[in-house]
Amino acid sequence: EGAPPAVGLDAQLLLDSAVDHLRELVLVERKPQVVDPRQVPLPGLHDDERLRFAPCRPGAPLVTNRYGIPEPDVAEDALLAADAMDLVVVPLVAFDAHGHRLGMGAGWYDRSFAFRNARAAPPWLVGAAFATQQVDSLSPESWDVALDAVCTEHDAFLTAAAPA
Repeated sequence: EGAPPAVGLDAQLLLDSAVDHLRELVLVERKPQVVDPRQVPLPGLHDDERLRFAPCRPGAPLVTNRYGIPEPDVAEDALLAADAMDLVVVPLVAFDAHGHRLGMGAGWYDRSFAFRNARAAPPWLVGAAFATQQVDSLSPESWDVALDAVCTEHDAFLTAAAPA
């Protein structure tokens, strides 16, 4: 109990590939801070209907949120706001070359990163997807926040939404 959920082999390969591609695409644009690779901020649901990010190490205690998703069990003062992040790997159901993203429909990422519609990165918003999740076109709504880049198991690319 309290152990992180197992990551499937395909998902782990995708994440490993995404990290390699991100180094080339995004991190060369900024001087990265030294980060403990064993500690990664994971998203958690907050009462204001926005995400907060909690530093987490493998094996750290997790709690189940209202949707049944494990998230770090940390004190409120340890949580980071979305605008404190440098780079966020964003889950998705589908994406297009313009950086439009179809999520699960609850709007957590769009609400949390709405400020990005008025300003450029950081944080860089990078979609993690399988190549088969790419579609020709999505019709974004006014509240949708576009991705700066997408990484798949085959490639990584800056989207049309990414600042030049």
